[in-house]
Amino acid sequence: MKEFHDLIIIGGGPVGIHAAWMASKQCYDYLLLESQDKLGGQLTELYPEKEILDISGHRSILAKNYIKWLLEQFGPDQSLSFRLSEKALGLRAEDGRILVETAGHLYSAKVVIVATGLGVYMPRLLECRGAEGCRNIIYALHRLDFLAGKRVAILGGGDAALDWARAISRVTPTVTLIHRREEFRGNLESIAGIKTLVLKTPYVPVAVHQADGVASIIEIAKVGEEMVERIEVDYIFVNYGHIPVSASFGLEKHGPGLRVDEWQRSSLPGVYAVGDVASYETKKRRIDAGIEEVRKAFEDLALLFAVADRQKFLV
Repeated sequence: MKEFHDLIIIGGGPVGIHAAWMASKQCYDYLLLESQDKLGGQLTELYPEKEILDISGHRSILAKNYIKWLLEQFGPDQSLSFRLSEKALGLRAEDGRILVETAGHLYSAKVVIVATGLGVYMPRLLECRGAEGCRNIIYALHRLDFLAGKRVAILGGGDAALDWARAISRVTPTVTLIHRREEFRGNLESIAGIKTLVLKTPYVPVAVHQADGVASIIEIAKVGEEMVERIEVDYIFVNYGHIPVSASFGLEKHGPGLRVDEWQRSSLPGVYAVGDVASYETKKRRIDAGIEEVRKAFEDLALLFAVADRQKFLV
């Protein structure tokens, strides 16, 4: 049996939640489907303690607190419009509507907004001698307290690595940030003034010394040189990004995401894509950019609904 809605949102990360809030605010009959058992996407699963600095209206906020704030905007009864642990498996058009198939249900909607990010993310592993099987080489942080007073080496040069370097430096004075290039992809101003933070550029990891699955030393070498430097560690935090394993639902792709036009329309009429899953030439994969994409999509789908209502009235 089909379940009918005006709008179905696929994906419960921050951009998907914002789309749901817009739908609620504009009184659409909407449903949000999230494949995991909790909302928040990467901000919940990988970076709950990460400080976010790029969201309008929040000068600085922890990822977990931003998701909490988003959900508080709905009021007490909106949880009925969220379906957790329900993964969308396919999309198809039928009789002027979009059908969304999951393992146990078939949904029908006038409009679908895909906000899945880039799907399931697998971390890029540290691949050097001795790294395999180390329990204290970590790829995600759900809390910071266990790092208090520890020696932490952070690998990476993007915004995530810099943000974590700033956050971890607040709980321990022994943090080393190792990056393979002189320049950083992330904003260096975010770590300006942190006197206890040691930068190692351009260096690459060449080996890890471990005993019984616990790393105690990471060896790094300056790019283009053979001399090796040893750094004693209690934890190695790898920020090499994640490899997306995404579902395209049969829609036209553009790079790792779905091709959209200036109104976030995908290749299937009635289906929009917003957030990290949406792809176009000037794409910026940031939360604020995703929120702007939601605004554009809702502006366009409002016209779509208006046209449908006029046609229904004429009939």
